[in-house]
Formats: sequence, structure tokens, C-alpha cells
Amino acid sequence: MHKAKLKLIPLFALLSLISINLSAQVLTTELGAHQTSFRISTDSMALVVEDQLLIKRAYKDYFYDGDFNSANGMAFQTWHFEFISRQPIQIQKVKGKKKNFILLGLYDRRNDCIGQFDLALSRVKGISSPSKEKLYTYSLNLIDIPLVLLERTRRIDLLQIQ
Repeated sequence: MHKAKLKLIPLFALLSLISINLSAQVLTTELGAHQTSFRISTDSMALVVEDQLLIKRAYKDYFYDGDFNSANGMAFQTWHFEFISRQPIQIQKVKGKKKNFILLGLYDRRNDCIGQFDLALSRVKGISSPSKEKLYTYSLNLIDIPLVLLERTRRIDLLQIQ
């Protein structure tokens, strides 16, 4: 009887590991996320990407007019591209040009640019982990980007312009 119980321990350990891994996948799936497999680069240098997905998120905004003492608000959903990388998005400093945005380039299977967009920094959320092994998490609001281009996209290139 004692040997039979010992044989079950590895089985329970394996099932526990599988359920932990599935719980993270189930969460994003339940929220309507779609796993993606884009190659992601910054200033044409490949990033080491841990995870990536497309997901709908709520977006809200309001406008206040002090002259008329009134406010208007709105809320809707937009698609976001989110990923976790081991390196940050590169920053390029420029003089005398439009500044403070993320330059987003979409490239097809032949590495031809099929779309280039300026994302306001307010549409990009970035978080870096405080741990020794830094991870950089980004969420890009794709509100003005035709999603049909993503069907042809193989690589996404990002560069912060300051």
C-alpha cells in the first residue's frame, strides 16, 4: 500500500505543473486575447520576446470646457498589441522635428514596409520589472491602425523618437 502511494506523487506533481501553466493561458483566452507570433525589433535590432498577444481593452476619455463649465466623456473598446521583452524599445533623439512618439513600422514576409505610424506616447504603456532580470512590458493602442495590415505583418519595428 505504501509503494502505491509513492507512485502517485510524481503524477500529482505533473498535474499540478500542467494546471499552473494552463491557468495563465486560460485567463488571456477567457479575456478574448489572441496569441501572435510577430518578430519584434527596435531600430531594426531583434528583441528577445517572452510573450505577445492582441487583446481588446476599454478606452475612456473626457473633455472639460472651463468656459462653459461642462464636461463630456466617452468610452469604447480598442485593440491593443501587448508584449514582454528582455530589452527596452530604443530611443532616438532628434532636433527640430516632431518629437515624443513611438514610430511603428509593419513589415511583410519579404521585409518590405507595408505601414508606418506615429503613436503618441499616451497610446503606449510601458512597464519595466524591478527584478535583477529586467523584463519590459508594453501595451500599444492600435486605434488608428488598419488591423487588416496585421494579417500581412511578419515583423513589427518600434523606435521612440524624442
